[in-house]
Amino acid sequence: MPSTGQKLRRAIEQEIVTQKLAPGARLDEVALAERFGTSRTPVREALLQLASTGLVEVRPRRGAVVAKLSLSE
Repeated sequence: MPSTGQKLRRAIEQEIVTQKLAPGARLDEVALAERFGTSRTPVREALLQLASTGLVEVRPRRGAVVAKLSLSE
C-alpha cells in the first residue's frame, strides 16, 4: 500500500503535468499539508521525491518551486 508521501507525490505530480501548478509556482508545505489534510512530513517527502525526478526544485531556506522544463524534458 502506498505511503501518504507517495500518494501526495502522485497528486502533486499530476497537478504539475496538467499545469494546474505552473512552472515557477511556489510549493508551500503548510498550504499543501492543509489542502491534503496531512502533516508537513509527508509533504516534504513528496517534494523530495519530485525533486529527484526534476519536476520540483528545492531551494535551501527558500522552499520548493515547480521546475521550469523545456519541451525536450
